[in-house]
Amino acid sequence: TAGVAAIWITQAAEGHLEVPFQQWVFGLPAVPLGLGMGRVLARPWADVRGVWISVLAASAVAIGFSVIQRAPGAPVVTAPLRYALAMALISGGAVATNLPGRWTGILTPLLLGGYLLQKVVYMQTAARLERRAGIEISLPILVLITVPLCLLLVAALRRTRLRAIL
Repeated sequence: TAGVAAIWITQAAEGHLEVPFQQWVFGLPAVPLGLGMGRVLARPWADVRGVWISVLAASAVAIGFSVIQRAPGAPVVTAPLRYALAMALISGGAVATNLPGRWTGILTPLLLGGYLLQKVVYMQTAARLERRAGIEISLPILVLITVPLCLLLVAALRRTRLRAIL
C-alpha cells in the first residue's frame, strides 16, 4: 500500500513515469512485505492467517483508491490497480490455502513449468494469431488462450526427461 501511495504521489508530482522506473516501483512493496511475512512466519505463535487477512484488506483499500484516483477517460486498468489486484489474489490465495480441492494436486506441479514457458507459448500462439489477423487480443482472452496451453504443454513435458526441471 505504501508503494502504491508512493507511485501516486510521484505521478502527481512528475506526470507519467517512464520505463524501467515503473517496473522497479511495481516490485517495491515486495521487500517490506517479504521481510514482514518472514518475521511473522519465524514465530511459531504468530497468527499467519490474520496477517494475510490484513494484507487482503489493505489490497482492497488500494483497489478502491485505484478506482477513485482514475482520471476520467483513463484506462480502467492502471498500473496501481494491477498491483493491488495481484496482491489481493496472492493474499486471498494465502488465506484460502487450507481449502484444497480436487484440482490442487493436479495443477500445483504444473505451475512452475507454466511460469517458465508462458512467454514462449504466448509468442508461438497468441502473438502469431495477432500478427496474422492484424488484431490486438484483449488481456483476458490472452490469458484464456495462453494458460491452458502452457499447462497442457508442461503436463506433456513432465512425462519426458524434462520432468526434473519442470
